Order: sequence, then C-alpha cells, then structure tokens
Amino acid sequence: MLKNFDAALEREVAQNGNKSYAILDVKPLFDGFAMDATVAFAYGIKVDSLIDPQHPVVVNVRKIISLDSIDWRNLANLTVIFLFPKVAQLLRLRYNGQATNFFMDFYRKIIDEKRNDLGKNKKKASSFIELMLEEELNDEAIKNKNFKQLKKCKNFIVFELYLMLFKMFLDMTSEEITAMCFVFFIAGFVTTTSWLSMAVRSLAEQPDIQEQLYKENETVIAQLIQEKNSKEQGGSLSLSGERDKNTVDTKAFKVITWENLTEFKYLRAVLDETLRLYPPGAAIERIATEDAVLTTSDDQEIYVKRGDIVHIATYSMHRDGKHFGPDPNFFNPDRFLKQKLESSRHKYAFLPFGAGPKNCIGQVLAYEEASLAMIHLLRRYRFQLQPNSSTSEQEVQFASIFNLMVPKSVKVVVEKR
Repeated sequence: MLKNFDAALEREVAQNGNKSYAILDVKPLFDGFAMDATVAFAYGIKVDSLIDPQHPVVVNVRKIISLDSIDWRNLANLTVIFLFPKVAQLLRLRYNGQATNFFMDFYRKIIDEKRNDLGKNKKKASSFIELMLEEELNDEAIKNKNFKQLKKCKNFIVFELYLMLFKMFLDMTSEEITAMCFVFFIAGFVTTTSWLSMAVRSLAEQPDIQEQLYKENETVIAQLIQEKNSKEQGGSLSLSGERDKNTVDTKAFKVITWENLTEFKYLRAVLDETLRLYPPGAAIERIATEDAVLTTSDDQEIYVKRGDIVHIATYSMHRDGKHFGPDPNFFNPDRFLKQKLESSRHKYAFLPFGAGPKNCIGQVLAYEEASLAMIHLLRRYRFQLQPNSSTSEQEVQFASIFNLMVPKSVKVVVEKR
C-alpha cells in the first residue's frame, strides 16, 4: 500500500510541478491510502484505488461520501433513519440506496466466502472478518462466552480488535454484522484521511516542528537498527544509502513494530495534537443508562434522565484553555509531552475516539496506519504552505459527512528531500 501511495505521490509531483516539488491536494492521495489499508486489514481484500480508481468499491465509496450525493431525497432518508430508525427499517430506507445496497451485498458475499474457506481449508485467519468467523466455529466458546479460550495473535493490534469485536458480535444477527462492517469501513476510511491530511497541513504551517519531527524519527529509527544489529550476530542493517528515490524505505520498516512505535514519542504528540485541533468527529453522542445529575465548573446542575441523548461537543472541548493551556487554537505538540499538563487534564477532556465501552473499535489500527504513513512521508518529503497565496486561499474548508468533519481539500507544496 505504501508503495502504491508513494508511486502516486511521485507521479503527481512529476505531473503537477517539476522533478523536485509540486503544489498538490494531498487529500485524494490519503483517500486512496486509507481506503486500501482499511479494506485489506478488515476484509483481506486487495484494492489498489490509486491505480484502479474505477474499482467498484472505490466508485461506490465516492458516491456515499461525495457532497454531490447529499440531495433532498438522501437528506430526508437520513433524517428518518436517525430520528425514527424503526420507521426507516420498516420502509427499508437507505442513504444513497444504490451504493449502500452494493456494500450490503458486497459484505454478505465476503462473509459467506470467508466462512466457507475457513470451514473447508482451515487456513489461518488474517483479517478482522476472518478472525470473527474463525471463532464462530468454536461453538463452545460462543455458548459459554469464554473469552479465555481465544488464541492470542502475535500481532497485538489484531488481537485487541479481535477480542473487542468478538464480544460485540456474540449476540448480533448476520444483517447487523453486515451493517457493522459497512460502518467500520466508512468511519475508518474517512477519519484516517482527515487525520493525515490535517497532520500534513499543520506541519506545513509549522516548518520548525516538521523538521524536529523528522530528526527525532530518524534518531529513533537509527537506535532501533542499532538494537537489532546488536541482538543478531553479524547484523549489518544500516540506513546509509538505503533510500532509493523510487522505493519505499524497506530497511527502516523492517525494524518498526507495533511495540516499538511507542518510541516515536514526538510523532505520537504531533498526531494527538492534530486530533485535538481537528477531531474527525466534531461531536459524539451517548444515551444515558440511568438518571444522573451533572455539575458544571460554575456549580450549575444539569439533570439527565435515563434514555436522554447526551451530546458531547469534542471540537469545542478540545480547544478549551482550561484543559490544554494557553493558546489552545495554536498547533503545539508539546502539550502532549508535558507530564504536568497530562496529569492535570481531565481524563475525558481529550476524546478523539470517544471513551468507555462504546469507543472507536479502530483506534489502535488508526494510530498504526497514521504513524507508519507519517514516518514514511517525512523521510522522503517536506511540506510547505503555498507561497504568495492569500489568507482565504490558505484556509481549509470543511464539510460534514455522517457527523464527521472532513476537509474538502488540503493543498500544500510537496518537496522531495
């Protein structure tokens, strides 16, 4: 996927500028990367959207997330779906029916095919959907809800998501599982695209922070390579001369694992600060399971009854100086490096993925995707704002899709290192 992404970026630079830089809208490139990664990890299917933009999955995704598809009929259907779900189910209403029906059929076929393959061939599961269906074969574990019987996967991310999905899907019908697959794909794809686009944009605005991140990433990679060589007799992995201008930095990625991604502390701070300023979900909602009284900072009381829908404005909360210090609208990754600020901040002040049992199931995967993409990009490119452009041209315009805050376009100068 990184190879396809890299080739597409190289192609865009060559077509839109000269051999060393170009002014690009990076959002479509991140669209392709996020789409390919989500489909591969979730369903075990290869889609090269940057190479084959007419693939049925790509075409129908664009139909669903395109602003052009939000006409009066789809808005009416969406209103009924959210406000009167039982009526919508009775009338079989769909948002963008043709594209939605395509995905419902698409997921049903995948589930049936994967179920048959696992039953006949007993091959090892390698995707979310295969992991779920694999455990479906273990009737005893499902019947007793004995999660200790789950086999631990070598990949920490896979196992954590596997366990979460397994618990979630125990009492779901096939139709509900299919719908969940659809939601997982759309939500994961759209949020990752927005996250990476705004991270690049923020680094373009702050070249000093961008350079610091690049240097710290390189330092960590060099340390990981040194550790790997010291553990292996005769190890000779080195970064010197390894960056072919036409290939992905394969030697660097040989030493990066989920476990040591935590060593990239400044990268995590940059990604978190991007999520703070530009949370993909501008707000989240929860249904109260019991009566409660909430006390505000100025000692006012808010009475919440069981069944009430509580709307949490994450966008506004993330820009509250009480929790995030001075200049809360300014991009400053150090906010997530200072231990004092971390300890004094309320644990629910930062909610890019929600919290509790209903938090985002793809959070761990999203961090891995974003981290690997940013490490690779900064090793090969610099990002700058467009020169001689007006303030209005520099501003990023956002649209709302399914309550997700999505940038319409993110134009920056992309320069080869």
